[in-house]
Amino acid sequence: MNDLEIKQIVAEVLSAVLHRHVEAGENLERAQAPEWDSLNHMEVVFSVEEKFDIRLSEEELASADSSSAICTLIRGHMGGPKVS
Repeated sequence: MNDLEIKQIVAEVLSAVLHRHVEAGENLERAQAPEWDSLNHMEVVFSVEEKFDIRLSEEELASADSSSAICTLIRGHMGGPKVS
């Protein structure tokens, strides 16, 4: 799976959970999205884990505070370089 595909899936997850449109190239940060509260954060994490068949550690969970950070975590689990 390439970086664009990862970004697209992450954007789709964020759009669905947060009920707002998120572009694949957009770096949405949790601090800038009031709807990205702790409950929605867990839903984002669970959805990402399911879509990519990965499990994030507690440290990774805490660092998943933006769409780009989530993409980087996914790429790390898939054995590739960081997604920019």
